[in-house]
Amino acid sequence: MMNYNISVGNASDIGTIARFQVDMALESEGTELDMSLVVKGVTAAVEDEYKGTYLVARTDEGKAIGSLLLTREWSDWTNRWYWWIQSVFVTKEYRGKGVYRAMYDKVKSLAKESNITQI
Repeated sequence: MMNYNISVGNASDIGTIARFQVDMALESEGTELDMSLVVKGVTAAVEDEYKGTYLVARTDEGKAIGSLLLTREWSDWTNRWYWWIQSVFVTKEYRGKGVYRAMYDKVKSLAKESNITQI
């Protein structure tokens, strides 16, 4: 398994994350998304952590090769926050090479730091 750099997405990642989402929708559902609308949606999440948090996977050279979105849900049943993983995308050439595993490991690490007990 290769090593990947996983970081929280920021403003400089918006275009890449949006492209990943457009590509994922087309590939997985045959749905063509409006790129300008997706950019607005990704921007909204990047600017407001309560809407979501993106993680971006990069090679050692800095090339973005995958992303996922963490969203939050409050549970009145358990009186705690849950994190949901959605919008997962890995570029074709890196699938099956541990990219998602690296992103999920980062999710678990961040969850532990944030006292999140359910993913």
